[in-house]
Order: sequence, then structure tokens, then C-alpha cells
Amino acid sequence: AFNAPHFPLMAPQEEIGKFRGKYRVGWDKLREQRRARQIELGIVDKAWPLSPRPPEVKAWDTLSPEEQDRFDHIMAIYAACVAHIDTSVGRLVEALKQRGALDNTLVLVTSDNGMPFPRVKGQAYEFANHIPLAAMWPRGITKPGRVVNDFVSFIDLAPTFIELAYRTVGSGLNFDLRPAVSRSAEAGTLRSTRRMWTPPKAYRCRSL
Repeated sequence: AFNAPHFPLMAPQEEIGKFRGKYRVGWDKLREQRRARQIELGIVDKAWPLSPRPPEVKAWDTLSPEEQDRFDHIMAIYAACVAHIDTSVGRLVEALKQRGALDNTLVLVTSDNGMPFPRVKGQAYEFANHIPLAAMWPRGITKPGRVVNDFVSFIDLAPTFIELAYRTVGSGLNFDLRPAVSRSAEAGTLRSTRRMWTPPKAYRCRSL
């Protein structure tokens, strides 16, 4: 897990420098450019218009040079945080590749952002229940590179991992994949039942 890329932001200065000046075009034009790119990639439908800029957010062209520089700096730090995550994930993938384990490793990259209600926790709106998830598993995912619009919840992930691990080990599984279900506070020991939990079909992630 990585630190959430929002304030207070921290990133290496050399990473921040790579993005300084890239946001001086302003958020109004950047929104249009990103929407065009998302349409090109097939992520969004061109029939979906851009939502209007919130009334409390000023038009970029009305900001003073000092304000524009400040926001450019803020966004450069944000971009540096995300780039650092990308670099770290790349190192993990490369290490798996060198060990010959990448083809049989399921890699998921996703995020979370608060609650799905207006004006709650930074005005999250639908970001908490409509967030991106990228999955890579060379040996297990059919038709890689496609966009899947199926709805998947975080509660689907753990049962899916357990099912995949069980399938990989085989039907002769003789150990418990669940965490310990009870703790003896007096003895300071862990006790776990030895029954294998089979995830309900409704909770399994079938988009893979």
C-alpha cells in the first residue's frame, strides 16, 4: 500500500521538478485534454459531457500569475507522488519477472477515496464506489488489455484470492488460509479452526 496522493503531499524534490510547469495550461484546458484522451482509450463514452466547473473554483485565466504558479506547484507534487507509485510498482513487476514468477502472479492496482456522498470527506461524490482497478495476470486473465465495466467490490477480492490460491495448490489443500478466528487473551496464544472456508459464489470476482 502507498500513501494517498493528497495533502499533505510529500515527494522527492527531483521528482517534483520533472512536472513543474506542466500544469500551467490550467485546469480548464487540462480537463478537456484528458477527456479527449480517455475517449481515445475507450475509457469513457464520448456521449458523456464534462460536468461544469464547480462554482467555487475560479476559471484558470482569472487567476493571478502567483496563484497559477502555486497551483502548478501543488499539481507537480501530486504528479510526483503518483509517478513514485508507478516506479515502485514497476520495480515489483521487474523483480517478479527476474524470479520467473510474473506469469503466475495476480497484480491489482486500485485506489480508494472516502465516502460516496456529496460534501463528505473532500467532496468525494461517486469516487468511493466508482474507482479504477487494473489487473494483470499473464497466465490467468483471458483477453488482456480490454476494458471491463463489471461492478466489483473490495469485499470480492479476499474470497477471490482464497479461491485462486486453493485452485493453485490443488484439491489436496491441507492448511487453513483464513486468519486465526479467536485469541486467548489470558494465555496469549492463537487458536484457529481447521475447516476450509469456501467463498459463496455470489462473492467471487468473475471478471478475470
